[in-house]
Amino acid sequence: MKLKPSYTLQFLALLSTISACSPSIITDSQSSQSSTTAPTDVYVSGYVNNGTYNIASYWKNGVKTELSDGNNGSATANSIFVQGSDVYVGGNVGAKAVIWKNGVEIQLTDGTRQSEVHSIYVNGNDVYAAGYYCQANCAAAIWVNGVRTQLMDFTLTSRALSVFVSGSDVYVAGVYDNGAMRGTVWKNGVKTDVNGTDSNVSSIFVRGSDVYVGGLTNNGTRYVPALWVNGSRTEFSGSGENNNQSVFVDGSDVYSLVTVWNGTHDTAAIYKNGTRTTLGVPTEDTYVYSIAAKSGDAYVAGIRYNGVMEFAAVWKNGVLTNLSDGTTNARAYSVFVK
Repeated sequence: MKLKPSYTLQFLALLSTISACSPSIITDSQSSQSSTTAPTDVYVSGYVNNGTYNIASYWKNGVKTELSDGNNGSATANSIFVQGSDVYVGGNVGAKAVIWKNGVEIQLTDGTRQSEVHSIYVNGNDVYAAGYYCQANCAAAIWVNGVRTQLMDFTLTSRALSVFVSGSDVYVAGVYDNGAMRGTVWKNGVKTDVNGTDSNVSSIFVRGSDVYVGGLTNNGTRYVPALWVNGSRTEFSGSGENNNQSVFVDGSDVYSLVTVWNGTHDTAAIYKNGTRTTLGVPTEDTYVYSIAAKSGDAYVAGIRYNGVMEFAAVWKNGVLTNLSDGTTNARAYSVFVK
């Protein structure tokens, strides 16, 4: 089912008025740069609680911009994408799926049905947002320039968790529940389940003809992180590892961001071409959601929990920077480097 015409017109009108210039096209990689010596800008999206509501926010090089005000309830900025000088953020305000472009909110739904954007990607003048829309069940959906297409019907619960565009092909990674979790990839709307009978996929990245998918699978004993490359699955076997939360490719380097339970706390690890590096400290909880890389530097967005408060955080090559001050809870869900 498509959106009401008023939403489509609103979306196109807002996009045209927010920026007069056409953004440059990002093709196969978010990390493509004209020069390895160019300054790196680090964008992170998430939220900061104001004592009553979660306020959707993003940080550019540590400087926070608030996207919501709490007047319509809590909001979350789940995903961030930058093209040219334009900053796109996807998430939700209350029950509404929304996109913010340069801080201006664009509503994709009217709030009568629960909906949310999990992932956003921009290619030329086209804005892709993957998430879900609820009726009898909540079902995976994609919005292209404000027009919603259901990737699955409402007979099963499903989610679209990550979107990537390569050339004219649109890839979406997600999960549905038919009695067991099934990770799946939609390419131009055609669904293909990943191999693994009890699985979940949460991240997708495309480089050339290679499709990288991150998630988890049941190995018969427990859930373990997995990386699928062109459908071929590799399982991670480190102690306590349970999900490949995010995958990113920078040149010839393939990164996976893995969540880890160390017996007392949640921590994390980065795999770069199969080599593992621990992230976080073993005496407090670290929750990670997104990884990006540029010129050999790896950036991770997530949460540091010290037992009292959650901090929105970003790590560069394992070095922590707190984005919030710890007076209220805050979270970071997505990172983009430019």
